[in-house]
Amino acid sequence: MPNTRDNVFSRVFIDYAVTGVTRISWHLRKGFRDIQPHTFQIQVNYNGGGADTEWCAVGSSFINAHSYNCDTIPSGGTADDDKQRVFGKKFDVVYRVKLTTPQGVYYSKPANILGNLKKHQWLVLRAMQRRIKLKARSLVSHEGYLLKRKTHGAACGECLDPHTGGITDSNCTTCQGTGIVDGYWQAAQDIMYDLSPETQHVQKDNSLNRGTISDIVVRGSFIGVPGISSRDIWVEKDSDKRYIVHSVKHLAEINQVPVHVAAELRLVEASDIVYTIPLEGN
Repeated sequence: MPNTRDNVFSRVFIDYAVTGVTRISWHLRKGFRDIQPHTFQIQVNYNGGGADTEWCAVGSSFINAHSYNCDTIPSGGTADDDKQRVFGKKFDVVYRVKLTTPQGVYYSKPANILGNLKKHQWLVLRAMQRRIKLKARSLVSHEGYLLKRKTHGAACGECLDPHTGGITDSNCTTCQGTGIVDGYWQAAQDIMYDLSPETQHVQKDNSLNRGTISDIVVRGSFIGVPGISSRDIWVEKDSDKRYIVHSVKHLAEINQVPVHVAAELRLVEASDIVYTIPLEGN
């Protein structure tokens, strides 16, 4: 089975260009001493990370064939991707590096394309997020799970209108009403900080002919990783209440990389298909 330890790579960062050449760079930790050859493969994912089946190879793998010597083992490398990956307004593309050696297979953590942080900025970002977590120990925080909505994948063959591409069944069991097969990634643990009391939001909805609707609204904040986006689902651990993310605002950024975000969430009706999505592995 592949070794997915993330302590092999000390850092992966992306110098991104929408229509130009994207450069992926990485550093290996100083203590890494697997014998050579080292074979690297760049991989890309259009949904912000997730299952291994959704990762695609970028170009061909390449071998670093230096002879084994503790003084000459390379500390890092770079590779280019000249294919355009983003065409809309969602910049959910992430890259990772796969390393294969005679002793094992290793994967880096996914690296997003939102910003290229210098080492000092990267350390500051980690410190800021750590302070947010420490502060939450003395405040109210709520453990939960984030169900990331897929934005790329196989189109649902059950509920999509063949002419318009619109979703005809919001409770479709194939795509959970997203239009994409298995519409959400496996749940990831995610803590909400500074959760506000529930409020009721009443409005008239003419777009779907639903008349007057009443939403239960809460507001909270999250650290920037894992990234939270509009239409994702957040699940409260203790009650299994499931909220759809309505809007997201970045409270703090470093080079466009979110550090701390605020979100407005709306409670999903108990009859909705999203309550059938399992939370195995968490």
